Amino acid sequence: MFPAIWHRYIFLFGIIGLASGMMFGTVPTSIPQIIIAVNWLLEKDFRLKWLRLKPNPFFWILISFFALHIIGMLYTSNITRGLDDLRNKAPLLVLPILFFSTVPLTQKELKLLFHFFFLSVVVSSVYCFLVYAGFTPKTVIDARQASVFMSHIRFSLFIAFAIIGLIYFLYKEPKWYYKLAYSLFTCWLFFFLYKLELATGFVCLLVVGFLLLIKLILLKLNKRFVLMIFASS
Repeated sequence: MFPAIWHRYIFLFGIIGLASGMMFGTVPTSIPQIIIAVNWLLEKDFRLKWLRLKPNPFFWILISFFALHIIGMLYTSNITRGLDDLRNKAPLLVLPILFFSTVPLTQKELKLLFHFFFLSVVVSSVYCFLVYAGFTPKTVIDARQASVFMSHIRFSLFIAFAIIGLIYFLYKEPKWYYKLAYSLFTCWLFFFLYKLELATGFVCLLVVGFLLLIKLILLKLNKRFVLMIFASS
């Protein structure tokens, strides 16, 4: 319907809206999904999209999770609750089809997407901190109740993912002002995790940090091992 480049821009707008909106509740998450889906239908080229999907193992793995829920409907005693659960899990079916059948993101597009996600996490955390500090009408008894857009466990996982991404970009980015921004955002998110007692986020960071440390050690050992082989020969 539109030129290909327009469909691409609409797709990027949709996924950026999705990455940003999921920090702020159901409606900001649902609207971008509708935009992506409608754009996907208008774009057509369904045969080409199927050819992209068919060999992709990640697509079939994600689809299998939704299939398990459908199979579970055969054994449930509460059909209403089961159907409601299927409705909530529908993105496990729809989003993989939309994403994996579309031309993959370039490095530049992926970087832009992550930056909007990081910014949304920071903005959401600032608002939640204002709730925690008593600057809003909401009364907070437990610090974790300040996570007003989603459960504190899910929010802490998003924050942990953002911290890992920010540290990665901090390491890769050559420009000092970007490094400064990444450092400030990272410090703020660590402070936020501490003040709101989001232990899940800290545990996630410790586990990922430990795994990355092991990977780094193994890479160093592999390099030394290769050098030893060359030296001995």
